[in-house]
Amino acid sequence: MEHKIGTTNYEFDIPTSFCSVWDVFYMISTSPNRAQMGRLFAAMIGLCIKKSTCPRYSLADADPIQYGGAVQEWLQKEEVSPMETLSIGSSLFSFLSEHIATKTEVENAENF
Repeated sequence: MEHKIGTTNYEFDIPTSFCSVWDVFYMISTSPNRAQMGRLFAAMIGLCIKKSTCPRYSLADADPIQYGGAVQEWLQKEEVSPMETLSIGSSLFSFLSEHIATKTEVENAENF
């Protein structure tokens, strides 16, 4: 998928490390407040963006909210509004949700 950030078109795709996506999904499942949700959606952008100067996620820290804050700072410098961040992050959340296996899919794969 492709989105424009500032004046640049960026390509977004599944991150090379899917455990980073799980970190974000786990945090979203804890019913975060609005500020945390904004950071988590910004984190989705940072995880999925390709070929950019966006901050990189630390798997060792496993802190998607802190990472999302760093991405929000980067997006601010790129003149991306909070509403645009939520819109892109929401799209990426839906995109990545389609790639998470359900329990039934896992069981079917085990029983092939």
